[in-house]
Amino acid sequence: MSKEPTAEDLEEEVQGLALTGYSNPMMRSLVLRVQERDAARKFVRSLLQQELVGFGTTERVAKGLACKINIGFTYEGLQALGAPADLLQVLKDKSPAFGEGAILRAARLGDAGPSAPERWGAVFQRSNAHAWISIHADDPKSIDAAVGCLQSLPGATGLAGWAAGEGAVPEGVHMRDQGDPPEVRRVHFGLRDNITKPGILPPRLPEDPRHQPGELLLGYPNDAQADLWTAEPTPTHIAAFLRNGSFGVLRQMWQDVAGFETYLQKQSDALNDLGHVFASPQYLKAKLSGRWPNGMPVRPFATKQPAATAPLEKIDFAADLRGLGCPFGAHIRRANPRTDKLLPDRKRALFRRGIPYGPPYPAYPAEAKSIDRGLLGVFFCGRIEDQFEQLITEWLEKNPLGPPNRGWSKDPISSQHDDPKAEFHIPQLNADPIVLKGFRPFVRTRGMLYALFPSRRGLAAIASDDYWGRA
Repeated sequence: MSKEPTAEDLEEEVQGLALTGYSNPMMRSLVLRVQERDAARKFVRSLLQQELVGFGTTERVAKGLACKINIGFTYEGLQALGAPADLLQVLKDKSPAFGEGAILRAARLGDAGPSAPERWGAVFQRSNAHAWISIHADDPKSIDAAVGCLQSLPGATGLAGWAAGEGAVPEGVHMRDQGDPPEVRRVHFGLRDNITKPGILPPRLPEDPRHQPGELLLGYPNDAQADLWTAEPTPTHIAAFLRNGSFGVLRQMWQDVAGFETYLQKQSDALNDLGHVFASPQYLKAKLSGRWPNGMPVRPFATKQPAATAPLEKIDFAADLRGLGCPFGAHIRRANPRTDKLLPDRKRALFRRGIPYGPPYPAYPAEAKSIDRGLLGVFFCGRIEDQFEQLITEWLEKNPLGPPNRGWSKDPISSQHDDPKAEFHIPQLNADPIVLKGFRPFVRTRGMLYALFPSRRGLAAIASDDYWGRA
């Protein structure tokens, strides 16, 4: 097996959402149930025959439609489609997370209480979450047209859940502030997003990290030079099926934006009363996230947001060994320590393709907390345990690493806080740190699934009436 995907692999075999993601401002996710095996496989065959699945590095639209379509399957979905026992066993052995499914893995990710699986939307329950179809487009009409086209395909009746119902995945819509350039994306907490984009292709910007193909694709060595999937003793027909596939995670996260903004204001008011007159809500938001809202780095001693540069200044913590700029507990320093000499490097990459959902804040001045807004986290990787789950369990849901002035709260923005006495430290020069307490969850998990996005060859095997991978 080759250590690098060929140009043909990249352009004709790898699904586009996994490989590069898309620039469209809208995404709709359909989570469907296999109710009739043969018909569902005929549907997959129709997708390929009518050139509706997007592959490669270019944003090729589905034939006859103004959108991009991709498809993945959960472990239960592959079972329902009639996957052979030896393939299912390899998947379960080499990826227990995929084999067990998101619901059984949720507790180790901190998803308890209001975020527990029993509170998730109905579409995320194991008996319903078999296939995940992702549709990207510029407007709702194009997405509606795509759904209509998909429902009319031969075999579509083999899948249930086409009509939006209770617990359906909300539609994702990218957001920009007034005056932002077109390429800027923001999340509901008011922070610029999608700044650093790791990849396996030549980088978009010089600061974007480039990784070995096995970090994203099955069948190639990862950054540790290990091929976890198609090296011996994996049977040849299974290795061929898995090669150029990628694991995708869909995680719907409700965000309490009003609660977050209220928390910042109360903390700022209290600090101002103590003489920290520079501690504005914007300053605190920058310290908690690790960037200013416009994406600029938080430099030591800076108390106000600088003007944004184009491209943005590169963030590197090597010169901030005391956390005087970006605290050790800040979101981005946890998630990507970069060349931080005080923290262990997070060896395995994670490839983000997420998008916000719900109306911008504040859409209504007197809005109630019941307004549903948040983030549809979409992540791709070569192994769920070492990449997606490690990021959450070891970097976001635990105390930060670093010197004694790091504090002991979980990730201040995205974690499931369970200790209101936990402290977030903002180090100060020759003075005690500013200490923030009283954290509560500003994010709740509303649903999650783990899916395998097969290559073109893998989809063709699923569609085949013969034994998978041996036709």
